[in-house]
Amino acid sequence: MPLQPAWAQPRNVALLIAGYLLVHMGVRLWMGPTLGLDDAVHAAVLGRPADHLELVGVTGTNGKTTTTYLIDGVLQAAGRSVGILGTVQYRIGNRLVEASRTTPEASDLQHLFREMVDSGCTHAFCLEE
Repeated sequence: MPLQPAWAQPRNVALLIAGYLLVHMGVRLWMGPTLGLDDAVHAAVLGRPADHLELVGVTGTNGKTTTTYLIDGVLQAAGRSVGILGTVQYRIGNRLVEASRTTPEASDLQHLFREMVDSGCTHAFCLEE
């Protein structure tokens, strides 16, 4: 008997099993429609990197990038290291990476936050279109 439910994709079975085990071990998780468990498992596996960052989400129709870079300048002048997840590129410490999509998947966010923490970032800005 296969472990994969008929409705799951092969790469998601480990998350389903991990989620089942966590819930039955008494760990309480908030799970959204589909990404809640995925995000929670990735965050746990990566050491909950967002807990080590001051996170700021910037939304709106106009001015997201300008607002982010103005605040970034102030924080850098104060000696802080800032990571930025923009719609075109990501900045992790001093490294620039082309954004693969305008809104990263939950698992990608956790990996990016982990890279930010590992590179010494204290703050992270996330721009949402």
